[in-house]
Amino acid sequence: MRTLLNPNQINLRELFSVKHILESRGFNVSKNGENEDLMIPKFHWTDKECDFLFDVFNSVKNRNEILNLIDKRIANPRFELVKTLLGTVGFQLDRKKYTTTYEWYIGELLVRKFSAFSYSYGVEINNIKRNSTSTESGDFDIISVLRNTNLIYIECKSGKFKNIEQKHILKCIERGLSIHCELSIMAIDDIIDEEELKWALNEIKHPLANVTYLNNIGIKDLEASKVYEWGNCYFITSKKNIEEQLRTVLRINEARKIFDGYTSEFCDESYNNLGYERKEIK
Repeated sequence: MRTLLNPNQINLRELFSVKHILESRGFNVSKNGENEDLMIPKFHWTDKECDFLFDVFNSVKNRNEILNLIDKRIANPRFELVKTLLGTVGFQLDRKKYTTTYEWYIGELLVRKFSAFSYSYGVEINNIKRNSTSTESGDFDIISVLRNTNLIYIECKSGKFKNIEQKHILKCIERGLSIHCELSIMAIDDIIDEEELKWALNEIKHPLANVTYLNNIGIKDLEASKVYEWGNCYFITSKKNIEEQLRTVLRINEARKIFDGYTSEFCDESYNNLGYERKEIK
């Protein structure tokens, strides 16, 4: 006789973990991010410290101040949460650990604010090769299992926006497609220059989409929600409200599914009728 699981004993993050979902689809996860990779290693954590670290990173001004400290542009922090962070047991002021903590934060944001089942950062998967180069994909910055069990892939890019090349964008898209994600997001740690992004995409061919236009799109009357859309890849900036930008990405992803049933054209007017402001960038 099979015993049914007690719902009170089910850990949904574990049941719907990235590793389990990928394995159920034929992929073999060889590695996830490690405890010591973050600015405060996880083996120092309590639930309170986990919430604290999330609160620190859930602020543009705090993230900017941490980067200024790392780059020695300032000697001492001004903001209280950053001051407390610097005095926390196990804390390390390190650029690489900052980037990994930022990846952890975005995964936590998807779970806490958008009810994703789970996420993993620094994921390595066996036998995954990119289409354009036939080389190993390397690690995947963030993979998240949404509530509908679809996957999304998020790649974090630090440094100046002008240093992002066409090959970086293509790698992000190819990584997401290689594990059959519904969409990919490039989270850029700088303000996005619209003209430079347009020209960076000018000579790239999307691996699946026949025709792809760069669009600026957001929820009506919510300026903080504006993102850039190119095929199934979205570009967001860490210098603005990440939560509102992710909200747009998730909502637009669902809105596009409606178009398949009613129209064959993704036009500005169609998006407007669904409550969004979209502008094709020409």
